[in-house]
This record gives sequence, C-alpha cells and structure tokens, in this order.
Amino acid sequence: MVKVSTLKYLLRRGGGIGRRRGLKILWGKSPCGFESRPRHLFHKPLVFYIFLFILGFIAGEMLSALLPMVLPRSGALDVITYKVSVGLENIRLDLLFLVLGFTIKFKISLLGIITSLIFVVIGRML
Repeated sequence: MVKVSTLKYLLRRGGGIGRRRGLKILWGKSPCGFESRPRHLFHKPLVFYIFLFILGFIAGEMLSALLPMVLPRSGALDVITYKVSVGLENIRLDLLFLVLGFTIKFKISLLGIITSLIFVVIGRML
C-alpha cells in the first residue's frame, strides 16, 4: 500500500523541497563558478596517437617473432606472422665528388599492423 504523502512527493512538479510552492532553491548554471569540461570536447594530440601506433607496432612485431616458438605451426600462424618487405631499393645520390647508393627496407608483419591499430583504438577510448 502506497502512502498518500509518498504519492504526493512522487507527483510533485519541479522537485520542490517542501509542501508549499516556491520553496525550491533555484541556482544558476554553476553556483561554484566551475564548469567541468565535457569529455567530447577534449582532444588528444596527434603525437599521442603516433606514439601508441609505434608502441603497438613494436609489441606486434615482438609477438610475431615469439609466437612461432610457442605455438605449433599452422596456416593461421603463418598468415599472422608473414612478413612483407616494404622499402626503396637502389637509391643513388650523386654529389659533386661523392656517389652514394643505398637501400631502405622494412619487414612488416600483419600482427604488427593489427596490434598497432588496436593500441590506437584503445587510446581513443581512454
């Protein structure tokens, strides 16, 4: 059974604190002078995401080197740890009295790319 006073409290408009109208204290938007910043207005700097991408890439490359030692050989393991060579070959730089030739190559695994993207997504949710 619901008491009448409880029902009146639940039905009272404006959430007043007393039985009479107008006893509710009306404050401004922020009585203490401090407004907390909404979360959606806070933007993390680009350097933060670059750092997370590099950190995730390093962690993924370490995993791709360690997983074949721990797990039995399988097709899925071969796909995840497969390394793709990316880079530039036979770069030639002619200076007045010096000729330089060099090659820049990186080996990237699928696991390194996946973990770096996971790190960035988790950093976005923080």
